[in-house]
Amino acid sequence: KLVIPMAKSLIASESNCIDSLVQLGEQCRQLGALQEAAELYHRIGKIAPDHIHAAFAQHLLAVPEANKRHFDEGPAPFVQARDFLRKPLRDHLLHQMTNDLQKFEDAKVYDNADGRGESNPNLRRGKYLPFDYTSTYTESFLPELKSFVQSSSILRRLGITNPSRMRFEVQVTNYSDGEFFARHIDNGTPALKNRKVSYVYYVSRTESSFQGGDLILYDKRSALNDEPFSSYTRIHPMDNSIVFFDSSRMHEVLPTFVENKKREDGRFSINGWLLAIDE
Repeated sequence: KLVIPMAKSLIASESNCIDSLVQLGEQCRQLGALQEAAELYHRIGKIAPDHIHAAFAQHLLAVPEANKRHFDEGPAPFVQARDFLRKPLRDHLLHQMTNDLQKFEDAKVYDNADGRGESNPNLRRGKYLPFDYTSTYTESFLPELKSFVQSSSILRRLGITNPSRMRFEVQVTNYSDGEFFARHIDNGTPALKNRKVSYVYYVSRTESSFQGGDLILYDKRSALNDEPFSSYTRIHPMDNSIVFFDSSRMHEVLPTFVENKKREDGRFSINGWLLAIDE
């Protein structure tokens, strides 16, 4: 509870103490206070432009001017947008998800070489809408997604080379009380290798209908010899927001907590991938 007030105080004081700026910047990032973290890293850049944390503000903001070197060091870059959809469309999609809940099935893990999914409650617990029922979501959501990806230069901002041809995949998911998705990457098998960018659009009945369900983006792409993933960025699942990140980045969904245990009050999302099409 004290970290964010301390960070704001340090920013206001225009402190030149790099150690304090780094420590609070990391703590803010792992709490999900991303604006405060970016301001602290930006301050480091003014004091010591060559300091490794000086570029972290660019990671948190995924600025178009970021140097390619920045994407190989430090936090995983991402792009986040609030108020992503117009309210009528947002409300329509949430209403549709709630009505379709009876069609949802146990979420799967796609870690087989052939890309077949299977249930594994040790790695993932949640529900998803089978692809046979997602056409209406694709028709209404995909045009908005494609327009934003193009107008916002998503791939360039994430440091990903733009393929000559791409396609989009859409999935509808729900995490209710106690459900999660353990640490993983989205393109870790040959069948999934063409996934370049992952996205998650969040929508919920109310801001307080659930707690948790945060997206954790780890700095490390992988760990050797059980080396811990101790440094990460936390992204809160804010209603009507969307986040994009590199599909090769390690990430997880923390457990969701729904006090009344009702699935309709859980963490809904439309998520998916931008995939390169082989020539």
